[in-house]
Amino acid sequence: MRPEVFASTLAAALLLAAPASALPPGRAWTTIDTLKVNGHAYMVPGRFEPLRNGRIELVADGYFGPLDLPYHHQVYGLVWADSAWTIRWTLKQPAYSIWDALTTPDRQMLVWKTTAPPPPDRDASGREVSYLVTTEISPSGDIAPPDTIAAVAVQAYAYSGTAWGSRRWVAVRDADLVNPANLTKLRIFRSDAPRQWREMGPTGMTGFNFMRLAALDSTNVLVLSSDYHTGIRWGMLRDTVFEEHLPRVTADPLALIPGLSRRPSGGFWTAWDAAPDILPYYSDRIVTRRYSEGAWAAPETLQMRWPFDGQHLFYGTWLSAEGSEFPAAAWNGYAPVSPDGYSYVWVEFPSDHAFGIGERIEGSRWAEYACLVRDENGDVWVAWWRLFDGVYWVHSHTTVECSTPQVGERAGRPFLRWSLTGAAPETWWAVLRAQGDGPLERVARVQASADSVMNWADASAPTNVVLHYAIRRECRDVRYQQTSGESVWEPRGPSLELAVRGANPSAAAIEFEVVGANLGPLEARLYDLQGREVARLVMQASGSGRDRASLPLGSGLGQGLYLIRVRSADGRASPSAKVAIVR
Repeated sequence: MRPEVFASTLAAALLLAAPASALPPGRAWTTIDTLKVNGHAYMVPGRFEPLRNGRIELVADGYFGPLDLPYHHQVYGLVWADSAWTIRWTLKQPAYSIWDALTTPDRQMLVWKTTAPPPPDRDASGREVSYLVTTEISPSGDIAPPDTIAAVAVQAYAYSGTAWGSRRWVAVRDADLVNPANLTKLRIFRSDAPRQWREMGPTGMTGFNFMRLAALDSTNVLVLSSDYHTGIRWGMLRDTVFEEHLPRVTADPLALIPGLSRRPSGGFWTAWDAAPDILPYYSDRIVTRRYSEGAWAAPETLQMRWPFDGQHLFYGTWLSAEGSEFPAAAWNGYAPVSPDGYSYVWVEFPSDHAFGIGERIEGSRWAEYACLVRDENGDVWVAWWRLFDGVYWVHSHTTVECSTPQVGERAGRPFLRWSLTGAAPETWWAVLRAQGDGPLERVARVQASADSVMNWADASAPTNVVLHYAIRRECRDVRYQQTSGESVWEPRGPSLELAVRGANPSAAAIEFEVVGANLGPLEARLYDLQGREVARLVMQASGSGRDRASLPLGSGLGQGLYLIRVRSADGRASPSAKVAIVR
């Protein structure tokens, strides 16, 4: 079979086998929205930050702003607040794009290359140079003074950073003026204190198609470099000496811009676009590999849901910034032989335990530079640049709804049970509780399983107060939250007191007295010593707090020891009392 026929047949089979949507059950994408601030003609997303202090933050570049903006270009830290993006900080520096800096969650590091104005300087060889610069953002949103790293070529458009403790590392794809065989070279700089940078040992790599850095500790840094038509090379910077390791992560010549994401349990994921063996000039697969304790696991190819038959070309892979055990992934792709040959964003939406299926986001035509993050509810937020326009973005949300909770009792505590209108595994639901006439407040978060029935026991419920409960569908975007109706839990008083007042042993009836029952029905039950119910009496408590009753004994009841217990309609019960029956 010819390769192109085989590829078409394979794509058709995958399309038939794939679900109607690659999103997990119970989730959907919001309507695609746009983002511009401060009058910039267009904006470009740089990256999503990992979740810090409860924030979802998007770093974005604004270009061609009003004349009163310095250089007509500024960088913004945009934070999601309920239903809109707000500006947390603004970097007023001439800068090229802000690329990734993979740090520990307590750090926020920016790396960029200065652009004109001011006009570029010249180095000793006479070439024009720009400068590689970094800074950090404090938890309060304050920007530290920019720290210049080194002079680099004007064409040094690819760079990456990482940090551990007081140390920072920055890698850059710079011009190689020494070795005529290379167009570029990968340089790594380290700082042990502000404004003190020095270059580490040579890497022998080019970083032509981008690089990634990740500090393992204060001494060792993992380095990935996608070189020109050589695949993804990797190595370790140990203190000041770099050592390349073999075999390479991949030898695929079309592997461009590898993603890198830290795993909470240790190690990292990387991902890249790959060419199938049968069609070496088309990259229509996304491949992942897991790194742990100095070794790479076997590659894993993501499944795809194709929008139509035919070849697709993928390029650039970004992994979600939050560092999940299985991160979401985004990449760009188009079909070069199709009338629909536009660039789209493609996204893989994982579960908590496995990678998902990749599919393109319809409506993302002309997309470039995608970035993404998963929030604490498992929702994926994706942003991209549409050519000469602005930031386009979308996020997933839960679509199923929940019923009003039923409140029962378990071990003397409120026990809630509610149902969903459909299966929505791994979605999150908040339990809201109010005391008396107070406001509803979140007291718990419960994750749905594959079952549409959910429950929760309130072990922290206060006593002697009326409690109101409701369930809320969780979403950072309040426009997609949904809150159920309320249910009430009435306070339970102390346990009932039960005393046998008649003859004991007895032959015809058991006379007893109940103390502490409120107005309403009471139920007395008689059990044998094996726990089997043998007689029952339903009576009405007077509300006086003291009631007497008689439980008749049937003729078929055998002689022996029995236990009697009383329960009221509000769920309170008495201790068991022993009675003897003689015949």
